[in-house]
Amino acid sequence: MEQRELGRSGIQVSAIGLGCNNFGMFQDADQATACVHEALDAGITLFDMASEHGGGIEEQLVGAALRGHRDEVVIATKVGQAELLGITSDGLSDFSTDLRRSGLSRRWIIRSVEESLTRLGTDYIDIYQPHTYDPDIPREETLATFNDLVLQGKIRAIGEAATASSVDQLIATCAMTDAYGWRGFCSMQAEYNLLARDIEAELIAELDRRGMSLIPYMPLANGLLTGKYRTRDRYPHGTRLDKISIIRNMVTNEDWDTLDDVAKFAANRGMSMTHLAINWLLTKPIVASVIAGASRPEQIRDNVAAVDVTLTASDLEALDLITRRDR
Repeated sequence: MEQRELGRSGIQVSAIGLGCNNFGMFQDADQATACVHEALDAGITLFDMASEHGGGIEEQLVGAALRGHRDEVVIATKVGQAELLGITSDGLSDFSTDLRRSGLSRRWIIRSVEESLTRLGTDYIDIYQPHTYDPDIPREETLATFNDLVLQGKIRAIGEAATASSVDQLIATCAMTDAYGWRGFCSMQAEYNLLARDIEAELIAELDRRGMSLIPYMPLANGLLTGKYRTRDRYPHGTRLDKISIIRNMVTNEDWDTLDDVAKFAANRGMSMTHLAINWLLTKPIVASVIAGASRPEQIRDNVAAVDVTLTASDLEALDLITRRDR
């Protein structure tokens, strides 16, 4: 598996990573273990999760599955959001209302990182990431706490993972770490895929200017780019769009039109939509790793096989014409 440096951190990560957010809420311990072990066998070294998922169950399952392999892997986790306890019967996210266990105060970050270390069965986390912005806590308090954790050896590097964070917020954060001489961010997670290319307008250039890497989240657009969804109003049972209404309602008619064009493009070139979507991201120099989720080992094998696909310059130009929303 190709290894890429994460920003200027010196940390090498596999070009394909494993997003672990299915574990604990949608997959049990045996299923999670099977997926993690398949990922290890395939050469995946980056395992990305969040302390809030399943009230910590995700970290616990991954930590147990990685036992004996700690020195071979890069563990990324997050802090800040309210704990996600599961999905309600009507397809909505069920978040904890205990505000003491969320946010980016020094008190909560320090407690949360200790809980994560215990669940993961390790004494350090490779990449620690704020998962939200906290308007009630001065940003200086949050960043100073992260810096202290680096100095204590409990985390190796810091990455940004706040959902829908803006270029202006990134610039302000970097200005603050520069001014105080604190450890800066090495990476940023942002939604990026063939159906969501808004970050190309400004964010990618800013990351490049600062020597940061991009870790795209939702690289397969919640499964839309796998080819499993063939119609706009019928979804395979048990899939994300079937189970989670808030995700289903985010898909626009324009998305479906683009999806049809991408499906035809992939078919004409004899490749799967999954391979096309992942390899397209890997052609971007700013991308360190594509963290695709999986619920079965065979999905991981399929994701990894995407590295063997070759997209030519003319292929990339054609995809631009199909997927750019400013066309």
